[in-house]
Order: sequence, then structure tokens, then C-alpha cells
Amino acid sequence: MNGLPKNIHVVPIGHEIDRAVRPFDHTSADKVYVLAVTDRKKYAKEMIDQQEHFTRRVTEGLEERRIATQVIAADLFDVLTTMQHISYIIRQERDDGNNVHVNISACGRLTSIATAFAAMAVSRDFEDEEKIPVRVYYVHADRYSETKEERLQHGLSICTGEKITKFENFQIVMPDPVSTDLLAYLMEKRDGIETDELFDFLRERKVEEFKEDFRSPEREFEKRRAQSKYLMMANNRYLNKLQRQGYIAVKKQRLKKIISITPAGRHIASISGRIQPSRDRFH
Repeated sequence: MNGLPKNIHVVPIGHEIDRAVRPFDHTSADKVYVLAVTDRKKYAKEMIDQQEHFTRRVTEGLEERRIATQVIAADLFDVLTTMQHISYIIRQERDDGNNVHVNISACGRLTSIATAFAAMAVSRDFEDEEKIPVRVYYVHADRYSETKEERLQHGLSICTGEKITKFENFQIVMPDPVSTDLLAYLMEKRDGIETDELFDFLRERKVEEFKEDFRSPEREFEKRRAQSKYLMMANNRYLNKLQRQGYIAVKKQRLKKIISITPAGRHIASISGRIQPSRDRFH
């Protein structure tokens, strides 16, 4: 990091303007990430046209306040996708030493919940007494728009941005870093992985006890002994715990074990900040 930490805000938006912009009449920000739905192939043209109006008004409002703005196209109607975007942005900015604040009031309820979970979960990796925690905040409405003109000017809510509730981060216990990386890896493996691929993953992850390829011994009995040793260590350190937590499933198919991620595991992987969203990747 060069210089002092920057203040970064992450703001997923729906049909809101004031709730996204007016807080910056009372506080400063170096950059705001605005997340919005833009996919015309997946969603109705009329809906996206409306969203583009609110996205444009929000970015214009931020630019008028001389705040750098980056718009991220994200499917905010999809919980896992929302979590991946939020946690990934936070991890990137915190790795750069910056302070991150997350606004959960300018989007729909489902998006708000997913955003709060992701922000609070990924912030656990950055606990440091010298750093400001990732903060989730909610901007209260003074009243709600009653006419079409008010809605187009202010969004669904009309507010000054002065009344804000800041939430304390509650503890979401994440798996250890290697296990979290494994869950992120399994997200891309629809049919799961066999134990040999697990050992390859652990070796590539530079886990000390798995640094040697068990397939290197020439004699078959040495290979099987090494394979059994690796499996016992993997079970004790990672697989048994992840299975008890309900994050992975381990099934036997003939002489093989297949390791796959569960729906609960997908949620944990998605709030880890270790999955780069497939669309509109960070630049």
C-alpha cells in the first residue's frame, strides 16, 4: 500500500438514489463501487431500462461530489453471485490496506441480506486492532416517494443521508484457509473430485505434508502406502471437519472416493472472497 488507507464504499443498488448518494453529503469517500443488474438477455428490457436510470443518477450524484466511481454489472437477484462480488471486492481492497464500508439499504431485501452476510464473513480474515473493521451500514428513509416524479428524482426513498445505522459484525466462523480454498476449488467441479485430484490440489497449495507426489515411487506397494498416508492426513485435517459441518459430501464409487461441495458449502465459498466473479472481472 502506498500512503494512507483509502475509504472505499460498496453500494449494491436497485431503484434507489438518495440512499446511495446522500450519505456522502456528510462523510468522505475515495471510491464507491456501484453494483447493479444489467443483463438484458436474462431480464426484461423494461426492468433493465428502469435500472439504468437509477444507476446513471447514482453515478452522476457521486461524480458531482468528486468521488471516483466504478460500476460493476452483477446479477443481484442471485444470492451466491451477490456474495461472490461483495466478498471479492472487499478482499481486494483490504489486501491493498484500505478501509471498506458496505451500504445495504439501496438494494432489495434479498440482496441486502446476501450483502450483509458476505461483508461480515469476509471481514473476519482481516481482524487487526490497528485497522478499521469492515462496516455494514443502513441509510434510513425520511419518507417514501409518492409520485413518479419523486421516484425518478430520489428513488423509492427520500432522505438526507443523516440518519444511518451501523451494524456490529457478528461472528461467522469460517473454515481454515486451506479448507476454504478447497471449497472455492470445488465450486468449479460439478461432478466432484477424486482423492488423487485432492492430493494434487494440496500439493499445489504448498501444504507441507503433501509436497511430494505419491505417484512418484516406482513400486506399486510404495504408491499405495503413500496414498493411504495422504488420505488419512487429509481426512483428519480437512475432510472430516468439512463433512461434519455439512460443507462437503464424500461418496464411495467402486474403489474411489468422490468429494463434492454441498449447497451449504457453496454459500461458505461464496462469502470467502476467494472466488473471482465470472462476469465483469476486476481490472
